[in-house]
Amino acid sequence: MPSHTVLEFSSHTDIGLVRSHNEDAIKICPELGLAVLADGMGGYNAGEVASQMSVDIVCDVDSRKMD
Repeated sequence: MPSHTVLEFSSHTDIGLVRSHNEDAIKICPELGLAVLADGMGGYNAGEVASQMSVDIVCDVDSRKMD
């Protein structure tokens, strides 16, 4: 009998007590069974850009491998 795996994803991130904005990025790619979290480097220039690029690249590369 074939097995069937069901994945349920949820995400949440918080700015914490020190920062004024959140630089974390989360991307959920259910078709790959993948959730990616990049912890932004608070206090560094463009930390939110780097974290978003990271999650986008990981999901993009993994989706190409699946094709």
